[in-house]
Amino acid sequence: MSLPLIVTPEAQEGLLRNARWSAEHHSVEQAARWYDGFVDAIEGIPDRLLQCPLARENDAVPFELRALHYGVSSRPTHRALFTIRADAVVVLSVRGAAERDVSADDL
Repeated sequence: MSLPLIVTPEAQEGLLRNARWSAEHHSVEQAARWYDGFVDAIEGIPDRLLQCPLARENDAVPFELRALHYGVSSRPTHRALFTIRADAVVVLSVRGAAERDVSADDL
């Protein structure tokens, strides 16, 4: 049985911010496909927890931080950063792959 998934408001805002950027710089249709696909991938995290690697920021935070890498082509362009608690999987942030690393204060 997989753990419940919690997506924080900050992570949801990251999804929306990146979808808006894609709609403005590419197309609304591409942004919608990206958003729907990334949401589906995030919803699948509890079923494949350990398939997601430790995030590059893992050593900078006082808890285990993992990353789901996502992109609409073969190259991941975004990351969902999450932690595994005893009672839930919590998605803390959604960021572009090229964005600066998060700090403990960001989470």
